[in-house]
Amino acid sequence: MVAILLYRQGTLNLMLAPAFHLPVLLGGIALVGLVVVRAVTLWGEAGEQAHSHGHDHSHAHDHGHGHSHSHAHDHGHGHDHQHEHQHGPDCDHGHDHAHGHAHAQDDEEGHGHDHDHSFAPVRYIPLLLPILLFALNLPNTTFSNEAIARRIGEAVELVDAQAKRVTATGDVEDLAFSELAKAAFVPSQREYFTGKTVRLKGQLWQFDNQTFTLFRLKINCCAADAIPLKVRILSPDPIQGFEQREWVAVSGVVRFAKAKDRDEYIPVIDLLPDGIRKTDPENEYLSS
Repeated sequence: MVAILLYRQGTLNLMLAPAFHLPVLLGGIALVGLVVVRAVTLWGEAGEQAHSHGHDHSHAHDHGHGHSHSHAHDHGHGHDHQHEHQHGPDCDHGHDHAHGHAHAQDDEEGHGHDHDHSFAPVRYIPLLLPILLFALNLPNTTFSNEAIARRIGEAVELVDAQAKRVTATGDVEDLAFSELAKAAFVPSQREYFTGKTVRLKGQLWQFDNQTFTLFRLKINCCAADAIPLKVRILSPDPIQGFEQREWVAVSGVVRFAKAKDRDEYIPVIDLLPDGIRKTDPENEYLSS
């Protein structure tokens, strides 16, 4: 049930890449099904055992000496019988018959049972841990600002870091964040995107009034392996009224600036006039 509720409430967005959300849901449904099946079988077994503890022991002993013995008993006992018979005038001898009956009973029905029903809480810790975290509403947020700052780091110094005043050239294209991040490493892609007017959505990390980074966190599996994809945003005019990590949509013209003292290109967007606005948040993590 915890797995199903994590999926329904969107908490998995804080923990796992979207590709793993459906398997978690299906796994939760499968586990609930197994629990139901197991509960039904245990109920049946309990009913059968409740009717299997009544026993009646009856032992009849018949001896070919003109008499019979019938004994009904529930516990261990011993019998000793002394019989003397006359078989004729010339035959006088005694017969000694000893009958010993021993019935050992374990528990109540003569069965040996050795079950360890001792309570061992340590067995339940792996099951209780996710339930406890869910009850405490954990996790309920992603990385702290300090953690984000460490991942983003200081703004890389660029050869051409001067903000440019630009105007829209052609239609504004909505761009997937990862496209621009990948293009920085491929010369042909840098050439293709340079000069295009694009719209990009992400979280803001501001360094000063005219320079900030737009970032998204990319994860392959879980939140612990998240890395930031970053695009430098330069504005010719001061930008104010935004908070760190706030979701924004920016519009501007793409170029790629070389990092100083590094053989690396950084994607840069020169902001259009009024080219930044607040927007609704999305899943903080990208899986591709």
